[in-house]
Amino acid sequence: PRVVASMPIRATIRALHDLGADPYELVNLLPSTDDAVTQLVARLDAALTVLAYCKGKVCHNPWAVLHPDGNVLSLQQAMDAQYNDKYALFSKFDYRECALFYSVQNEIPDSTATALVAAASAAAQWAEAG
Repeated sequence: PRVVASMPIRATIRALHDLGADPYELVNLLPSTDDAVTQLVARLDAALTVLAYCKGKVCHNPWAVLHPDGNVLSLQQAMDAQYNDKYALFSKFDYRECALFYSVQNEIPDSTATALVAAASAAAQWAEAG
């Protein structure tokens, strides 16, 4: 039998396509030096973290979780330049290694986003109980 050394593989393949201009997904916009693309990806990463860790009604609108003040309820609103610094602080959604199976322990979540999810979940449970 052939033995292959096991070693962690860490190759996050990120892709972003403009399906209107590139419906066959031939041109990957990442990595990009374009500020608009960078800002969009920062917001999508934050939303992905919320959606990865939320439960129930909290998952209906990740923007409401990321903006508990209620000022942002859509990606379009989140794209406002006043939020650039906020989204730049979130970590990119990532994992420790490329595994053959799903394991939550393999993920590297952003602690700020997961704290917002926990707070929104607790508030939703309290509202349902009240």
